[in-house]
Amino acid sequence: MQRLGGSDEDRRGGFVRGGWAIPLLVSETGDYLNQVYGGAAAFLFGRRTYETGDDAAAAGDLKTQHDGGLLVPGSGALVRWLLANGLVDQFDLLTYPVVGQGIRLFPESGQDTAKFRPAGLVLGGRQSAHARPQ
Repeated sequence: MQRLGGSDEDRRGGFVRGGWAIPLLVSETGDYLNQVYGGAAAFLFGRRTYETGDDAAAAGDLKTQHDGGLLVPGSGALVRWLLANGLVDQFDLLTYPVVGQGIRLFPESGQDTAKFRPAGLVLGGRQSAHARPQ
């Protein structure tokens, strides 16, 4: 899992391919991302954000306080935590046809509990899809 960042993005675990997606973007990708980001009521970011108290309750409260979706752009650690706490309603995924190194978004073990609904949108070789955890 890697976000659409620059060449100096997250290099944990010896990852050396930062920014690999940028040269592959086409205008339709930007249009799609602008639509997704424009429809979000709020954004949740991980990395270096610190909260105290019951984090799961706070995230659940955020969902009820906003009329519209909460978007987590990138931040695999935060997405994995939200998923483990039953706080993910839907994934909007851009899947690139590559195999390589990086950090996994989904755990290697456990029950597969999502239903995928292809969006039918191919962006420069990338397929978008939606998944809802069960």
